Amino acid sequence: CAIREVREEARIDINELNYICQHEGSCVFPGEIEESLYKTLVYFSILDSNQIPIQTEPDKSDEWFECTLTEFEKDHYMLTPTLEVKKKEIVETIKHKLTQHNRKRRRVVKEENLE
Repeated sequence: CAIREVREEARIDINELNYICQHEGSCVFPGEIEESLYKTLVYFSILDSNQIPIQTEPDKSDEWFECTLTEFEKDHYMLTPTLEVKKKEIVETIKHKLTQHNRKRRRVVKEENLE
């Protein structure tokens, strides 16, 4: 379901989806009068360098922008409640996964050089 949503909403195909966390809360959404409950699941994926997400539903969210993990961690962007509350967990999980990914890539390169 999430992979399909990424394809529909960002026009990119991803190979691997990594679950980070879940957050539940309540708020009054834009254009609404009453408070609503929500549940947000946070995932991330490592994109190929030629993949550029395209915002296909700009009326449903603010404009997207690119930032590094360091910028996300240190800067004070206007974030959704989920990203604000779970920021530290998100950053730590992505850093851990990137470390694993880089080790795996180095191992593959070494094995290819041995052949």
